Amino acid sequence: MHIAEHWPSGGKRGRGLSADLHRRLAGWAASCLAFDAVELREVLGGAGNVGFEVYGSDDGNGPVAYLRTKMGGEGYGRLGYTLWREGAILEVAARLGFPVAPVLGTCRDPDALLLCFVRGVSRPDAEEIERVAPKYLALVAALHASDPRQFPVEQHATMREAMTTDLGEWALEAQHAEVMDEPLLALAARVLAERMPAGDGPPAMVHGDVGAGNFLTLDGEVTAVLDWELAHLGDPHEDLAWLWMRGAHTNFGDPGRRFAEYEAAAGTPIDRDRLAWHVAFVMWKSVVALHGRLRRVVPGELAMVQLIVVLTYDALLGAQLVQVLGGSPDPLTDGPQRSSSVPANLAEELLHVTDLSAEKRIVLKYLRDEAALADWQRSGLERDCSTVLGITPAGLLDHVRTCGSAGLLPAAIVIANAAERAAAASPKSMRRIARARCIGLGGAR
Repeated sequence: MHIAEHWPSGGKRGRGLSADLHRRLAGWAASCLAFDAVELREVLGGAGNVGFEVYGSDDGNGPVAYLRTKMGGEGYGRLGYTLWREGAILEVAARLGFPVAPVLGTCRDPDALLLCFVRGVSRPDAEEIERVAPKYLALVAALHASDPRQFPVEQHATMREAMTTDLGEWALEAQHAEVMDEPLLALAARVLAERMPAGDGPPAMVHGDVGAGNFLTLDGEVTAVLDWELAHLGDPHEDLAWLWMRGAHTNFGDPGRRFAEYEAAAGTPIDRDRLAWHVAFVMWKSVVALHGRLRRVVPGELAMVQLIVVLTYDALLGAQLVQVLGGSPDPLTDGPQRSSSVPANLAEELLHVTDLSAEKRIVLKYLRDEAALADWQRSGLERDCSTVLGITPAGLLDHVRTCGSAGLLPAAIVIANAAERAAAASPKSMRRIARARCIGLGGAR
């Protein structure tokens, strides 16, 4: 395997990397493969990464490798979740017999990982899902049963210690990203800390992003388990929570059937209360990362995809917090109400007179609808804060931080309502929320 401690940076990196960095990455990949030259063709890279299929001189035989590097910024680097680290984890997983892509090279600067190309599909059809799901869940159960001391990750004496450390590190990440001024994120951090399940037993090795889209299948067999970047020690229920949550945007059949397959493979029952807490935890992790991305401008990139996901999971997280606190999410008493405004009118005019790309048109439609619904969203929050909490919206964040434990459920109900009103400006988000509720996420709102 080719390992590079340091590799000169190629300048500023955005969505598509700089031309110089792209050239240097191609040169490094060629050296790992012992080729004179390679071609990098961009594909989805997962999370904050950009991915490339790597082709040799004879591209008629398809890609020979797969390269991942950071899309821009630090990604999960502050949490220690680097691609360099993932490469080391993959090597251990391979030695233990898990189906993973063999590692060809890792690099620290820039953070990059080069893997053998593995055949398979990450979005199988419904028939293939049912054929392969029990085998995939058996692999997840086998990972949880493995000796975590074999993996190059931070070790912990107990499951509770591992969860406490993980929660604390993500709270620091949220503070660094300057997103803890969002009442929803602040509320979630407090609820997760106060309602953390017990865990005196030893921790397990968890993948950290289990579910549809993160493994390859071919002819009913798992050919590779993908994206080990977030792997760490913790509670196996976290992986099951990821599996459930990812089903909101990528089909993986009935979650209940998937859980039964896991229980059969693991030989242990799932604790539904622990699972509910972990669903809130993984949703919070996701929205912390996404809110952080939305707080910064990335020239040349439109963040609309991330915004759609944020609006979706803000609403789902709000409902999940209500459930963790022992409540039941209730339907909103008022539907979306549009009103005329200058920003909404300007956006509408631009939609009719400007030749826009499909992506820009989606952004403009959202800005139009968000402006048209702003009065309804604002008045709804004011009413909820006044009638439920006896405060104004300006005091909501302080209330979340200082109220007694008994005040968390009413606050969660108010914040969940606000998140759902915000999502109403995005039809795609509302469709994803409806899909999530079909598989049991987000309550029965």
